[in-house]
Amino acid sequence: MGKNRFSLKHLLLIACALTLLFYRDSWACSAFLIKKGNHVLVGNNEDWIQTNVRVWFIPASTSEHGVVYFGFGGSSQAESHEGGMNDQGLFFDGFGAPTIPDANPLNKPLYQEAVGFPDKALAECDNVEEVAALAERYHLPLHHAMWMFGDRHGESVVIEGEKLVRGNGHYQICTNFRQSELGGAVPSCWRYRKIDSLVQRMGDLTVASCRDALDAVHLKTTQYSYILDLNSRQIYFYHFHDFAHVIEMNLAEELAKGPHHVDMRPLFPEKLGVRFFANMGTAYFLSFSMLFFFLSPVFWAGRLLYRRIVKAKSGEPKTPWKPAVASVLIVGALCVLDFAYLVILLRFPELIPYGQQQTADRGGLLRFVLLILPWLNTALIAALLYFNWIAWKRGFWGVIGRIHYTLISLIGLAVVFVWISWGIIP
Repeated sequence: MGKNRFSLKHLLLIACALTLLFYRDSWACSAFLIKKGNHVLVGNNEDWIQTNVRVWFIPASTSEHGVVYFGFGGSSQAESHEGGMNDQGLFFDGFGAPTIPDANPLNKPLYQEAVGFPDKALAECDNVEEVAALAERYHLPLHHAMWMFGDRHGESVVIEGEKLVRGNGHYQICTNFRQSELGGAVPSCWRYRKIDSLVQRMGDLTVASCRDALDAVHLKTTQYSYILDLNSRQIYFYHFHDFAHVIEMNLAEELAKGPHHVDMRPLFPEKLGVRFFANMGTAYFLSFSMLFFFLSPVFWAGRLLYRRIVKAKSGEPKTPWKPAVASVLIVGALCVLDFAYLVILLRFPELIPYGQQQTADRGGLLRFVLLILPWLNTALIAALLYFNWIAWKRGFWGVIGRIHYTLISLIGLAVVFVWISWGIIP
């Protein structure tokens, strides 16, 4: 039987797993419709890994309503309409759901383009009743997705395929499980329970109260959020769970401009977290670097301790360290600092001074430390490169040691180039 060996392949797998851990719940979304009196508001968090957020405005024709769509688009991929609202105050959004077998027990005619059903509904329907009647006519193969619709009257429905789950006339919430399968049980989704709790305690129905609810259930993958006033057709748009900045748009005013789209990301302050989703290959590399900087000092410290113990037991004289003590200290400091910084960068990028925050938020010891740490790491890498050159020239350490220290230098240098290209080091 061959020995199991811990190889570079295993390191890459662990690094990818760590990155996926940081970006878990990428496919989760949360939405709600609330009615109080004659006022109806909708809130939605769109959680995904795409960053090219776009809003489309399509004016009405003689046979179709005017519509706004929210989603992702760009030159490198097809347009993806994730949600929308028409000029009659009818809203929809789509949600992923656990996959179930596709069944058509009533033998209804198949709606050939299931993903186009919301387009047909927004183009032709005025309210939820008309949407429900349209849905009842077809077999919609939603074996891994759902749609939520709501209207200006406060009526709402979640279409799960053959099953339609109606709202109670006051509010309805939708996340990523099929409510028809609950059977009276308490939903396990924490986002659903949190929104339900906030709605139950909500006083006046305001944009601010809905914004707070969206903020309470946002994830690190929440690329955009919006609040829709289905009565006035007013749109409140937020980018990447930054609820301090909002762009307001009115559907009637935008439709009057003719067909057009707006790329939303450039309209908001630049965010470091968005960089990760826009450059997932680089994010994987940073995850691998974090793991490498953690394992390097652990491995060498363990190896040194082991060799010292073995020589002490055998009575062999201890061999003096050949490399300069300064180089060992530099390697240790570099690995510890880079590992700590990358943990924060990957897990809590909002803490890193970035863009406008580099000059706007000067207070706080942690922010100051995070601001100077990349510069300190760069200085340590420069010093380590010098000691590597000396080590190869004079034959310090063993060959494996020289290769390993050189790898530390090169990986650290590559990380610095990432920081420069992303603007962390201006």
